[in-house]
Amino acid sequence: MDDAAFQSDLRKLNLRQAIQSVMDQHPLLGIHGFMPNRGAGHAFVIEWPELGTEEFDHLRRAMLSEDALIQFEHCCSFLDNVARTPEVNFECYSSFGLKNLIEEWADAYILNGIAIAAAVHKGFLIQQHDSGASPNAAFNMSKASLEELIGDRL
Repeated sequence: MDDAAFQSDLRKLNLRQAIQSVMDQHPLLGIHGFMPNRGAGHAFVIEWPELGTEEFDHLRRAMLSEDALIQFEHCCSFLDNVARTPEVNFECYSSFGLKNLIEEWADAYILNGIAIAAAVHKGFLIQQHDSGASPNAAFNMSKASLEELIGDRL
């Protein structure tokens, strides 16, 4: 194995370990975001499988795919430039809004769960929207900082 291949494998291993660490902290986090609380009465476009099923495990494993690693890198690079607020800011973009901003910035597709995982990995505070009824999360991010990164692309 040449040095470039070794470095690439090592980078992927480190990214997978970072994502796995977030998944260990948040067992309801999957590729599309958090599994919503079914008792809350919200309907979502995505049909969420039952916890502990093969289908739910698939949503979790997908967070470690090659595509997810690339998305995670984009998210982490973007988040390196985002200012923090002292508390979770529900007036700011949700994780779904954040993923859309990162897509604009990186010119790449980003999944909601990967944006959440990157924010957790980067040390942002997190709280699931709607008392757990939503797959989305809020963070302690400055809205002005996020919009400054995107600039005229909004």
